[in-house]
Amino acid sequence: MGPRNDLWDVTRRYTRWSVVCQARGSLTKPWEQMLQTLRLREVESERGWEGLREANSLDQERLKELASKEPLPGSRAAFRHHRLYVLNSQLKQSQIVQSSKPIGLFQGKDPIWRREDVKELLTASKWRQQGRVVRTGERPTKVLRSNSLFASQLFGLWQTEELVVDPEKERAAELPPGFGPIPTTNNYGNIEVKHGLPKGTVHLTDDAVRAAALKLGVEFAPAVTGFQSERGMLKPTISGCVVWERDAEDVLQAAEEERHRLEQVKEAQKRERFKGAWQLLVKHVLLDLYVEKRYGSRNGA
Repeated sequence: MGPRNDLWDVTRRYTRWSVVCQARGSLTKPWEQMLQTLRLREVESERGWEGLREANSLDQERLKELASKEPLPGSRAAFRHHRLYVLNSQLKQSQIVQSSKPIGLFQGKDPIWRREDVKELLTASKWRQQGRVVRTGERPTKVLRSNSLFASQLFGLWQTEELVVDPEKERAAELPPGFGPIPTTNNYGNIEVKHGLPKGTVHLTDDAVRAAALKLGVEFAPAVTGFQSERGMLKPTISGCVVWERDAEDVLQAAEEERHRLEQVKEAQKRERFKGAWQLLVKHVLLDLYVEKRYGSRNGA
């Protein structure tokens, strides 16, 4: 506990093996979250704590140095949770080792890699979710085959760049609201609102806004608010649509009218179902009375 009531994990200072820090099982993530909550964020503009920040920095560097000098683990399980090293057999399908040589062999056959040399690969859609886009002309670093008809093409961070608005589309967004199509849409005509909205647009989340915008004939783009996995496939979550601010009020009013119309249609359908059910019930009752009147006395005789 620091003088500012900030909490730091210094377990590595008192143990020979840094793997002990990862041996908390399912408690690892909650423990890190608690540390982040209790650890006061350092602000450069604060005065009077420069010495403390420097001491914390030196302490962390010292702990990293101690971890780098510890001997290699002696078991596969220890390698799995080690901060610095990993076995080749323990790499995930979406991981590769780039421009590096193994520092040794485990049991004479399994290459040992530094974790800092292991690179994560993601699909183009997952990079896009993180605000990055695969550069044009890049070939996938790795292709994963599956039992489905599709193959996952994986790319590395070095093959991507920050997701930015296309200059032509940016200029279109600067035009008067309501002019031209909604900019920054993807190849499917949707717009991922997680990365922000184009200038002059607004995100409407009402369920009926897409039908209303289509009915009015105004420019709109379905809004993608996230992604979910369904049967191994990543599918977008659509919530409302993005329209020009100029059209927003008209679209909301039309959506309200459309919702009222749909409610009336549902109510009419409900009345028709009840009417049909009563007609069927009365028909069966009349049929039973007819049968009873026609054949009941004969059976009694």
